[in-house]
Amino acid sequence: MFTADRQKEGKLVSESSIINRKISLFAGDCDPNGIFFGGRILQLVESIAKEVADEHSEIKCVMEGIDFVRFISTAKREDILLCSAFVNRTWDHISEIGIKVVAEDFRMLEKKNVLYAFFYFAAYDIDKNPYEVPYIIPQSVEEEKRFAEAEKRRQFRGRS
Repeated sequence: MFTADRQKEGKLVSESSIINRKISLFAGDCDPNGIFFGGRILQLVESIAKEVADEHSEIKCVMEGIDFVRFISTAKREDILLCSAFVNRTWDHISEIGIKVVAEDFRMLEKKNVLYAFFYFAAYDIDKNPYEVPYIIPQSVEEEKRFAEAEKRRQFRGRS
């Protein structure tokens, strides 16, 4: 339920962010060439995005959609995959969670970007009424950029 007191409460991005969480994949998550299936990576990062949304909202959230997914490069069986997830912006009962996955090749000491995605989660109370989530307080230049870009994506979706 939306309340005036709840609207006054804001949270810092860092309060619910996940930074460099290792993603555990197995041999069965790869094709015969040792390349991880993109769908499996997306499935795992969705659960990380949900964890961030739940933590920020202080209530269980449900995924409403994925606005954008971009696979930049492949991830191989030898890679260590690290995921970072942040609340970019909130609107009423909706949160946009940005995800970034990086692959580290420990033998070559190289890093490469694997995936970027934006997930949308909605918060509902026990009676399935929209539950207003705390607004986000960006502090860094990067957080302010993600905050502004989230609003542009929202406006674009509104026209489609």
